[in-house]
Amino acid sequence: MTLRNVELDHSAAKTGTPLVNNSSNVTIEGNFRAVTGAHSWYGVNLGDRYGRATLTFAEGAAVSYESKAGEEKPFVYLELSTTKPGEAIVNPENGGLLLDPRERPVCGAQPPVRQLAGR
Repeated sequence: MTLRNVELDHSAAKTGTPLVNNSSNVTIEGNFRAVTGAHSWYGVNLGDRYGRATLTFAEGAAVSYESKAGEEKPFVYLELSTTKPGEAIVNPENGGLLLDPRERPVCGAQPPVRQLAGR
């Protein structure tokens, strides 16, 4: 699946996350914006519980993320059991993203992906 010029506004949701990918190959093209609210968990959940899942950022992708909660929440949260983070997130730098190895896993999840400073 390709998401091109998409905005996902989850700010008024009661729970969950704007985008969940548990077994698909998703490519982000153009502008992608995710907005989370007080009850959102994070911007994107990427997991391989039901099969291989990838999130690919095409060249020229422009990613923006806003958390309207009182606390910062990760943009992408990885819940991987058989896939390495570098295989699940493809070309994160194209979207201005960085897999942050300093983050501690929560609930058995891999380190989250954060937006690069200044992007």
